[in-house]
Amino acid sequence: MELSKKNTKLINGIDTEQLFNTIDLIKENPDIALFKFRASNKWINGTHNSGTIKDFYGALKEDNSRRSVDYQKTFLWVIRKFEFISKSIRMLQMNRKKN
Repeated sequence: MELSKKNTKLINGIDTEQLFNTIDLIKENPDIALFKFRASNKWINGTHNSGTIKDFYGALKEDNSRRSVDYQKTFLWVIRKFEFISKSIRMLQMNRKKN
């Protein structure tokens, strides 16, 4: 018994037949396109936190088949903004003392 291969037309690596079939299904039932992505975060200290991205809801079902993605993040822009504001306040105070 010979297995038949599906002749797919790829454009820029995309199976256009499958893409258009998916679009047609979404037109019939727009709820298929609803997605809810979830992430959990834990504050560690100051502007540093850690988080995990794991599961999501999409295509009318829960999906937790993928590995979780863990990350650590320090929000340096908060520190830099604070430093800028602190420096600005010190400059204003120095100018006030001169006058």
